[in-house]
Amino acid sequence: MQSKKNNSLAFHKSGLQTLKLIHKVDSSAIPIFILHSLVKSLYPFINIFLSAYIIDSIIQNDFTLCIYYIIGLIAGNLIFGILLDLLNKNCEVKSIKVNQYVQIAIRKHALELDYETLENPKTLELINTADFAMAHRGGFGYLLINYGLILESLISIITSIALVIDLCLRIPSTTSTFLHLITSIPVSLVVIAVFLFINAYVNLSLAKYYNDKSIEIFQKQMKTERKFSYFLNQITLDFSKGKVIRLFNMAKMITNEERNHFDFILEYNFKALFTLMKKQAYTTSSISGFSILFAYIFVILKVLANAITIGALTKYIGAISQLNNAISQLLTHNDEVRVQCDFMKYYIEFMEIENKRQTGTIPIEKRNDNVYEIEFHDVSFIYPGRDEKVLNRVSCKLTLKNKMAVVGRNGAGKTSFIKLLCRLYEPTEGYITLNGIDIRKYNYLEYLSLFGVVFQDFNLFAFPLDQNVASSVTLEEEMVWKCLELAGIKDRVEEMPENLKTPLYKYDEGGVEISGGEAQKIAIARALYKDAPFVILDEPTAALDPISEYEIYSRFNELVKDKTSIYISHRMSSCRFCDDIIVFDEGSIIQRGSHDELIEDKDNLYAHLWNAQAKYYVTNEN
Repeated sequence: MQSKKNNSLAFHKSGLQTLKLIHKVDSSAIPIFILHSLVKSLYPFINIFLSAYIIDSIIQNDFTLCIYYIIGLIAGNLIFGILLDLLNKNCEVKSIKVNQYVQIAIRKHALELDYETLENPKTLELINTADFAMAHRGGFGYLLINYGLILESLISIITSIALVIDLCLRIPSTTSTFLHLITSIPVSLVVIAVFLFINAYVNLSLAKYYNDKSIEIFQKQMKTERKFSYFLNQITLDFSKGKVIRLFNMAKMITNEERNHFDFILEYNFKALFTLMKKQAYTTSSISGFSILFAYIFVILKVLANAITIGALTKYIGAISQLNNAISQLLTHNDEVRVQCDFMKYYIEFMEIENKRQTGTIPIEKRNDNVYEIEFHDVSFIYPGRDEKVLNRVSCKLTLKNKMAVVGRNGAGKTSFIKLLCRLYEPTEGYITLNGIDIRKYNYLEYLSLFGVVFQDFNLFAFPLDQNVASSVTLEEEMVWKCLELAGIKDRVEEMPENLKTPLYKYDEGGVEISGGEAQKIAIARALYKDAPFVILDEPTAALDPISEYEIYSRFNELVKDKTSIYISHRMSSCRFCDDIIVFDEGSIIQRGSHDELIEDKDNLYAHLWNAQAKYYVTNEN
């Protein structure tokens, strides 16, 4: 009972969503599909009617009328055939258009989700499932096609029933008592009613059985297909993994694993689906055969009872056959919609995910002097799905316009501190203020505009280089060049085939592969281009050689100018360039001060970290 309720709810939501999508994407789609259904459902009746008239006119030796009917038959088939072909192509295009819009809608919603929600494994799984279900089950475009087929079946059923009732109401004029009885109006109506009931019940049961089996197969297929796509997209086509695969000779291992999954797909999914389709074809053919046999017997009896002409025999047999097919198609497509809705619940569920963050309304004050004061008030934080605190009762005020360093052991809470500062996450306890006001009260996008960040796991995209720096299609080219120069990557860009317009990575023709250090410099240029009051560099020189690292640090004053800058680094040498150093350990701030102040405390963490790396520093003291 609960399952039926859920399916009905899914059907309602999917239907409503489909109408909204169609109206938004193409307002002419629904009228086109209705016209298509009307033309397609009436098309067979041209042959059914005119063939009967042609036979009767031949029997009556009225060859002139016969020629007219033949001309009408040819003209009707030509006109309806051309119209149907045009409508088929039009409907196909509109179906694809709706599907593409849905695919874009999934990606757009994923991009608009807050980071905390998106990083949740359940959300990521739901994105993949929704995208896979839409791509492999036809999506809303195919649902629209099924609605059209249901409408087509309904029109065909109504037309066929009208003809069958007309057949039942034909009064026999035979002298045979037996024939008169079994072809009489009451008996004819009862026989047709029983036939329709049995036909509908059998088709409905079979449609439900085969579609339920199809769901079962598809759900298993979805899991294996997702893993199979991992081999293709995340391993085979990922250049970054190519070096490891070749150096460690992993190709055979990966190929064997991939083959095992492919064999499973072939052996279970495809084999099971093929067997199901074969059984369905056999049962459908059998039902159709029995229906045609019934039609012939019933209509021939009417002919023998002189209730109808011989020409009408083809018309009524065609009508009964068409009625049987229409009922079968109606039940099949109706249950197909039910199956689709079962998969579309993943899409609906994903699109209904709401952001957890509070989006305030207070605008950020635009200040030319970049005087913004941020303070943590007894802030603690626990990542979703975990129990331990990564930050524990952190309270601190960020010193304005200073160069700051955040240091500590791995897992001390440094990056989590920055993520909370940038509102990628909300504090579990406590709060953060900007100029004395809780940051949750500010407009979220305006608050984000305060920060230019380079995280240690930064990403560049397979777009032109200038768009990677500007994070926009519209940009100031002179500013892009300036930021590239400050980041120490300008000379390399000038050597690229199309300079600023060169696509990164070899996804497009003319694309270039860049080293990790070059990518990190471009990411730093991107943070500088944003021209935000706060510049945050999380492990900014991890992929740089010592010379490049020195160049970045030595130009640091020019890079940040009058901005507040925050460094997170495991290289303690970076602290020499900073005015204020915050030391984290086990989620808490245990020290704070300048390098000279902290190094004097020999027994504390900063001095231990510094001395542990000091032997690797290059000095000119000798």
